[in-house]
Amino acid sequence: MTRLCTFALADRLLAIDADQIREIVTLRDLTAVPGSPRHVRGLVNLRGQIVACIDLGVLLAFDCPPTSKQLAVVVADGDELVSMAVDRVVDVIELDPGDIEPVPPTVPRVVADSSIGIYQGSPQLLLILDLGHLLEVSSPRLEVS
Repeated sequence: MTRLCTFALADRLLAIDADQIREIVTLRDLTAVPGSPRHVRGLVNLRGQIVACIDLGVLLAFDCPPTSKQLAVVVADGDELVSMAVDRVVDVIELDPGDIEPVPPTVPRVVADSSIGIYQGSPQLLLILDLGHLLEVSSPRLEVS
């Protein structure tokens, strides 16, 4: 069985492997970073560690209203932490890996490339994200000259 943490982003239901989540936090005192990519909402101080916060709606090119998300799912990228702003955390579920289907070819490439698959067994279609790919394409590291 695979444990997934599900969360809402606009009208979509998304999930990532629950074992990859370090914590869920309320975003306070988010500091914007001039010159950063559009999907980087800013930086937040989590108990002394500076953590980038990415907006998945922008990163995945979802047609979402401007973000006002105050909740973030914090995940580890090696020894660095990255937070992803979400509207709300829904649940932790267990799925048989055989129940996860491939993403249909009609799904936009940016979403398909960032996904492991979909699950149709819930009332709403669940898009299961590939955290490794998301963190690779969202790398907020900036060139400093």
